[in-house]
Amino acid sequence: MLKSLMEIIKQLLGLAKDTQANKDDIKAVQSRLETVTETLKQVIFELQRLKENEAHEREKLGLRLQNVLLRSERPLLGGVNNDHISINDIQTRIVALQ
Repeated sequence: MLKSLMEIIKQLLGLAKDTQANKDDIKAVQSRLETVTETLKQVIFELQRLKENEAHEREKLGLRLQNVLLRSERPLLGGVNNDHISINDIQTRIVALQ
């Protein structure tokens, strides 16, 4: 009887030790999870900033193209017949404007 009581006490002590180790492990995992979550938030924020910056860059490129096209049309409207201007002339003028 005493032997089985000692065995039960050993098991309880082992379980208590295992439980404490599990608690420590859970705290460590929670800490790592918080770190990963914070890093993920930063990555998401940076991706949003990149998306916004790329949208602004596309808008600027579109406006630049629009400006180039408008500038290239000015000489065309200045008395030259539009039917006689070739694509190569337009491309040459666009390159010159850039």
